[in-house]
Amino acid sequence: MKEEKGFTLIELLIVIAIIGIIVTIATPQFMNALQKGKQKTTMANIRSIGTAIESYITDYYFAPRQATLGNISNIAADLALYTRIPATDGWGNPILYEASDAANPESYTILSYGRNGAEDAGIADGYPATQFEGDIIFQNGDFVKKPKS
Repeated sequence: MKEEKGFTLIELLIVIAIIGIIVTIATPQFMNALQKGKQKTTMANIRSIGTAIESYITDYYFAPRQATLGNISNIAADLALYTRIPATDGWGNPILYEASDAANPESYTILSYGRNGAEDAGIADGYPATQFEGDIIFQNGDFVKKPKS
């Protein structure tokens, strides 16, 4: 008799079940890592914008003027000499900017509302790095609200 080569149906089903279990375990970890990457990208972009604003302040003795909280792209032309200004955070939401009044010309705020694009309510500074809805706020050269490292 001729011996058949190949896998039985049971062997194939066991392999597919094992692959399914591995995918089920790995997918949430992958999605979490993806969101953390977006969070870190947002923080790096905000720090880069802050460095450009600090250079602008060094040259002009005041932060780029924008009286109300608005899209960072409104001042991109002012900062073009220093760096390329990303208009959105890692999640595609606008990065926002506001300069203080004339009484404090070197004061400014840059912020991202996080993954949901809405202001968070009651999330304190140093929130868990897995809470991607938390705001990221950079003010006058330092983060005043950000996730734990």
